[in-house]
Amino acid sequence: MKEPNFTTDKTIEQLIAEDNCKEIEKMLEEVELFEYESNYTTMSNHLIATLVLNYASVCERQGKLSEELAEIIIARTASSVDIFKFLRTLMVYCDIESSKYKQVELPPELLYDLCNDKMNKSVSDRILELDEDSFYGLVTTVVSGKVKELNHGFSIPVVHYVYYNSIMPLEDLLVYMATNLDQPSVAFLEELSRGVFGMFL
Repeated sequence: MKEPNFTTDKTIEQLIAEDNCKEIEKMLEEVELFEYESNYTTMSNHLIATLVLNYASVCERQGKLSEELAEIIIARTASSVDIFKFLRTLMVYCDIESSKYKQVELPPELLYDLCNDKMNKSVSDRILELDEDSFYGLVTTVVSGKVKELNHGFSIPVVHYVYYNSIMPLEDLLVYMATNLDQPSVAFLEELSRGVFGMFL
C-alpha cells in the first residue's frame, strides 16, 4: 500500500475547512478506503479515518461541513466502524430500552441474514427501508448477543440509516464513528512486526 500524501492532522484540518472534496476523496482512496465497500482496516487508514472524522465533526459543529463532503466521508469510512461497539453507543445515546424493542419483529429474511452473517445488497436495502421502531429492534437484536459476528459490510447501511434518518446530530455521528472504528487486524500487525524486525536480522 502506498503511503498517503496527506498525513498531518494540520493538512487534513485545512482540507476539510476548505471543503476540498476532491483531495479528501483522493486521500481516502490512497489508504484504500473505498466508497460503499467493506474496507480492510490498516494502521494507515485507521489513523486517517480517525483524523478525518474528528475534524469533520468540528467543522459540522461550526456549521461549515458541506453535505457533499459529509457523504463522501461517511461512504468511505462506514465499513471501518465496529458495528457492535457503535450500536452499544447508539443504544445509550438514544436511550433505547431493550425491553421495549426486543419484541419488535424484524423481516424474517433480515433476521436470518443477521444471525447467519449474510451480507449482500438486498440486506442493505432492507435495513435502509426499516421504520424507526424496526431499526431499534435491529439494534436491540444485535446488542443482545443473539448475533455473534457480522461482516464489516453491515456497518455501511447501519451508519447510513443513522445519517439519513437523523437519529443523532451529524457532529455526534462523526465523533461516535471515530471512537468506534475497528482496529487493524492481529494478522496485519503481526505481519508488520515481522517486517520491522526482519530489517534488523
